[in-house]
Amino acid sequence: MTLSKSEAQKLVWRFINDFRDRVVKKHKTKIDFIIIYGSASRGEFVPGKSDVDILIQVYKEKDKEAVKKYATDTFWNLAKKYPELNFKKSISNTRKKKSNLISDSLEKLEASVFLFQPVFVFHKGEIDWKNGRLNTDNPLLLTGKKWIVPEQTVFLRFKEEGIILYGRDIRKEIKIELKMVDKLRITIAPQLLSFMGFLISPILTKKATNYSIKALLYQVDGILTALDKSRGKNLQNRIKEEKRILIQEYRKLLYDFLKIKFDFLEDFLNSKDFRIVKQAIKLKWSKESLNYFETINFCFKAWIFILKVGIRSAVIVFLSRRKKVKRSK
Repeated sequence: MTLSKSEAQKLVWRFINDFRDRVVKKHKTKIDFIIIYGSASRGEFVPGKSDVDILIQVYKEKDKEAVKKYATDTFWNLAKKYPELNFKKSISNTRKKKSNLISDSLEKLEASVFLFQPVFVFHKGEIDWKNGRLNTDNPLLLTGKKWIVPEQTVFLRFKEEGIILYGRDIRKEIKIELKMVDKLRITIAPQLLSFMGFLISPILTKKATNYSIKALLYQVDGILTALDKSRGKNLQNRIKEEKRILIQEYRKLLYDFLKIKFDFLEDFLNSKDFRIVKQAIKLKWSKESLNYFETINFCFKAWIFILKVGIRSAVIVFLSRRKKVKRSK
């Protein structure tokens, strides 16, 4: 059974509310709050493609593992009740299945950057919500926040698109100010994910396609976040704004800086290149399918596109910062 977009959103929220009610009923006195962000909160959930990003904060460290185990077990037991959401296909972590060295390594990578896991549980004090910092000794999360996805971007998403499912509204406490180095790291993160997608595309086509789709959509939000632009909840509008920044605003910033027009740079990144983002949306909604060689080609094109976008966005971040400093003098 194929669900329409509206049907998918209604059903996933029935699932989310069912999940919340069961977890709260069991561990109400231990839970500080539950928050969700990502595709479900934006109304972009796609069965079999999207995960749900649920974070639970408990009051005490001693309760963390018990709540995590119950929440994870509850999630997968409920998933059987909602087979149309196809979480078994979209979420690769924390479920029993055959494993191998490659899949295990990829799942560790996913866990380090909050990807494809049903529930994250932290205890109070483990996260500095005000500044968007993880106070953890977990080597996976430390690797992810330092080298892959800047932790502040994750918590900015909680603030901008998060929905409180239970407990206090932690969003009010998030006061993150991104430094220039953080903004540059934001533009790098999708490059790493897309490169990984291309790298594994000959052997793990479905996972590679998911990585590339995630990277293409992440880079849209990443650039808008890095440049302090309003992201909004409409994906098409976000893509349109990204295109405007990377083509028109880039051209103006570069000319203001150098006072010379470089026409040959026009072809480095143009409107036609953004077709790959539209293709990613079609693939996400299963409106298009790829064979083996098309998958490899898609992943390669996604990587090259994001590489170009990363270079241009880094220049924009630098020039925007320079312009801002110049104005303040």
